[in-house]
Amino acid sequence: MLPVEVHDPAIRVIIPSGEDRLYDVAEKALADQMYVIHNGSTVLVCSIIPAGWKKLAVKDKTPKKPPQINHSSAIGGVLSGVPVLPVLSAPLKIGA
Repeated sequence: MLPVEVHDPAIRVIIPSGEDRLYDVAEKALADQMYVIHNGSTVLVCSIIPAGWKKLAVKDKTPKKPPQINHSSAIGGVLSGVPVLPVLSAPLKIGA
């Protein structure tokens, strides 16, 4: 990321390079208490949100694997008196 020269010392602006991942840029901006902003065509990291620019929402969409839950004990309590169907050894005939 490259810093940009701004005339107000209270405003900090960083231009991300083309090889930076957006999620990494957003993490760096959050660590520096800055915003990832855009104007429809350009993305910057800035300490303020100027007029005509909007804050860019960046979220981690990495799929999280849900925990495996074993429901067999719950079903066993409900179906304890229900007989189990026998396993079919012959294939079923459709349309016969």
